[in-house]
Amino acid sequence: MKVVINGDDLGYTRGVNQGIIEGHQKGIITSTTALMSSDYVIEGLMMAKDNPNLGVGVHLNLTLGRCLTQAKSICDEQGMFYPGRKTVWSHEVDYNEVYQEWKAQIERYIAITGHKPTHLDSHHSVHDATPQSYQVASDLAKEYGLQMRRYSNYQFVAKFYADTATPETLISIFEEYK
Repeated sequence: MKVVINGDDLGYTRGVNQGIIEGHQKGIITSTTALMSSDYVIEGLMMAKDNPNLGVGVHLNLTLGRCLTQAKSICDEQGMFYPGRKTVWSHEVDYNEVYQEWKAQIERYIAITGHKPTHLDSHHSVHDATPQSYQVASDLAKEYGLQMRRYSNYQFVAKFYADTATPETLISIFEEYK
């Protein structure tokens, strides 16, 4: 059995970057996903580069910070994403704009690192919040030859995060998913 423990939100803040790298260096985090429109993403990616055994994917984003493409149906007048998982879907969304935004996020990752990410997932799980967003994410995963969280060879278990990220929870998960 191979276990992947992913630390989301690389690039969100300096503290998140440091926490992910420390978690990796201490042996618990094996993978992370980068918020490509965040202020500290370049710093986070440079820190990850110094840790070559850390897998780094793209954390597809529609709910936090600045849009890379300034798409009108997913951003406000200032070019900021609508906050929260439900807000983005509370009006008519142009899924071609979602495709272009997520493609821009993947391409920015490649431009900064010089290689493809290890996988795709998303901030607030927007990559499969609607059938159309799932289709866009799936198309991009195929286009780039990437695995996608919840739809790959790995079983996704969302029980080890925030207050539940304890040794006891991890042991319980291992026992449940032998």
